[in-house]
Order: sequence, then C-alpha cells, then structure tokens
Amino acid sequence: EWGFKSFTEFVQETQRRHSTPNGVSCLKLMHWNLLESLERLRHENDLDSCVSDREVLERFFPEVRFIFITRCNKMRQAISMMRAIQSDQWIMTARSKGEMLSKQSLHFDWHDFHRQLHAVNLEDDRWLDFFSRNGIIPFLVPYERLQVAHREVLAEVLRFLNLPVTESVGSITPKIRRQATIQNRLWEIQAIVIHRLLLFAAAIGLRKSRPSPLQRSLAEYRVRLRS
Repeated sequence: EWGFKSFTEFVQETQRRHSTPNGVSCLKLMHWNLLESLERLRHENDLDSCVSDREVLERFFPEVRFIFITRCNKMRQAISMMRAIQSDQWIMTARSKGEMLSKQSLHFDWHDFHRQLHAVNLEDDRWLDFFSRNGIIPFLVPYERLQVAHREVLAEVLRFLNLPVTESVGSITPKIRRQATIQNRLWEIQAIVIHRLLLFAAAIGLRKSRPSPLQRSLAEYRVRLRS
C-alpha cells in the first residue's frame, strides 16, 4: 500500500520508518513469514543457494538478533489458538472494540485441538532447526515468565541487545491484554480428560467387529502419536 516496486524496497523502508532513535528496529515473525521473506529477498537480489539464510538476513538486517518467545504449556497454547480461530480475535488491547463471540458460539473440538497442538510444536521445532543450521543463539523468553515479570524480561532483552537499561523500563505497561477466560481452563480440563480416556481405552484394548466412535478416535490418536 506504500507503493513500493519490490519487496527489498519495502524491507528497507520498513526499517527506516520503524527504527527508534537508537537505530534499533523490531520485527515479529512466524517461521513461515521468515521463509517467505528470505525467498523473496534471494530472488530479487540474485542470491544463490550457497548464501546461507543467516548471510541473507545480515545483508538486509545488520547485526540481526533473535528473541525467541516460546510457551512452555503447549496444551494451553493450542487451546488459545483454537479459541482465536473460532472467535477471529487474535489480539486484545485496552482500546479493543471488537466483541468476543458468545460462549455458546465457542466450542471445544478434540480434533481441532490436536491439530493446533501439533502446529504449535511444529512451529517451535522449525525455529530451533533454523537457529541450529545457522549457528544462531537466540535470547529465550518463556511466555509464562513474560506474563509475570515483563519488566525484568525487558531489562534482560535490552542487555542482550547491548542497549542501556534506563529507569523508564520500570514504568512500562503492556498494551496487549490477556484473552484467556475460565472457558480456556474448562477446555483444558476437557482435553486432559479425553486424553486419559483414550489412553485408558488403549490399555484395555477395546475390540468390536465394527469400530465405535471411541475406537475410531483412538485409532486416529495413535497415528498422531506416532507422527
């Protein structure tokens, strides 16, 4: 929408517009965002495959550093993803005016939950593989710690970036609000109960001439566990 002729020009202008006075700019990336960006930068600048991903990044993002935010409780992350997809509300701030769907419109779906659980684990695995292949040591930030000690984490991130930690860090308040409600907790309990029922069914080895819905779910679950 800014009228750029190339993705490279867009990247350069984005850095210029969003850099703070100390010359630092920040980008939030999912793994697929990164792969797409690297592919476009390679294509537009005639960079062949012998140029590593890290070299491509450092060409367009000098002194690039990575801050890897990951969630320890993957079950809750998967539930949050499922809820966001159903409600189409991915972020909430103090100024948010969008209304959440009614509780009746939101529902727990075991198969969707399992898809999201697989997706969040795969996202982390792909990031870790990217860091390993490119010799990058990111600064690790557990989401759970960021929730309860965001000022301490911010100070640590500034030190990681070799930036001064000023008194203003102590007055910073997050703009993003937590969206989880009691419904998230209820879905978590449902997921745990179904998981244990499936494991119990596997242990007793249900046998019938025609598979029941529970047996079909069990068979699908075994395949997912092996994958």
